[in-house]
Amino acid sequence: KHEGETQWSSSARDQEKKFLDLQTEEEDLKLRIRDLETRLEASSSKEAESRTEAENSKADLFQTKAKLEKLKERELKWEKSEEEMEKIKKQMALQSELIRSYKEKLDLYPAKTSN
Repeated sequence: KHEGETQWSSSARDQEKKFLDLQTEEEDLKLRIRDLETRLEASSSKEAESRTEAENSKADLFQTKAKLEKLKERELKWEKSEEEMEKIKKQMALQSELIRSYKEKLDLYPAKTSN
């Protein structure tokens, strides 16, 4: 009888130890779950911030590209204006030379005076 009680007592202690070990393991798992949930929340928040930042960057990039295109158009207009101005300068120089040449020829002939 004593041996049976000893076995029963030992078995009860073993079961109680297993129960306590399982409770400890359960608490550890609960803590790990809470930690993982907290990290997941933080990651989700960072992801949302990153998405917002990416969208803002895309919008900035789009605006910058649009500005760049406008500047390129202005540059092309400027270059065309410069080319046109150079052509006009050459035409003016040629016309000035032509006028000077005509004036020299006219100066060779005496002016007729009317009597």
